[in-house]
Amino acid sequence: MANWVSIVIAVAALGVTFWQVSVARRHNKLSVLPMIVHHNKKNITNQGTTFSYVIKNVGIGPALITDRYFEIQSNRFIPNETGHLIKELCDKLIGRSHEYHVLSSGMFGAKAKIPAGAEFTLAEILFPRIVREDQVQIIEALFEKAAFVIKYESIYGEQFSYHTDE
Repeated sequence: MANWVSIVIAVAALGVTFWQVSVARRHNKLSVLPMIVHHNKKNITNQGTTFSYVIKNVGIGPALITDRYFEIQSNRFIPNETGHLIKELCDKLIGRSHEYHVLSSGMFGAKAKIPAGAEFTLAEILFPRIVREDQVQIIEALFEKAAFVIKYESIYGEQFSYHTDE
């Protein structure tokens, strides 16, 4: 009888050990989970309106980028090889209907790592003649045709996708 009790205790201890390992592994994955978000800022002055488009990793682990691109009305935007991605995107969305100036723009690489808490400004665009709220709404409607898509993964290889229009 004592042998059976020892076996039951050993099997139970083994089961609890496996359970603890699975809980610890799940905790480890959650403790390095990235989470990409975005926010848009606008600043209306007498000189015009500036729009800023910012991506941020609010997770507690790094986001390992596997791909990133813009879409216009759900179709991937393929830029020319000019090296001015944001300008080309604005030309496609706005055309010559409104004067604008790209004050700053940047793009992280397709294999970049965005650390937890890091913020990245994709673009700052000035519309010098846009000073009224109704004009701002027209520009916002033009930009709503575009979305920025980021495909990324955690350091454990879990894959995520973020679309700024969702």
